[in-house]
Amino acid sequence: MDLDVTVDVGEDSLDSTVDYRVLADAARETVEQTSFELLESLAEAVARAVYQFAGVSRATAVVHKPGAARSLGVDDVSAEATIA
Repeated sequence: MDLDVTVDVGEDSLDSTVDYRVLADAARETVEQTSFELLESLAEAVARAVYQFAGVSRATAVVHKPGAARSLGVDDVSAEATIA
């Protein structure tokens, strides 16, 4: 999974930003605790989970499923969702 997050920062201070470990934990928990048939649905759920944190103005999640289309000669498939 890949995350691209835009954070509104008021000043050059750790107190005015988001702890990226918290965002990664939220993404990981979403993957571990939910079940979807579509990669697109999982990507949207991860983006929403990350977007909920104060200061996050945009979240994009890309979920990969390596080997899903190997029979077609494709090594990896992915789905992307952005919440803003």
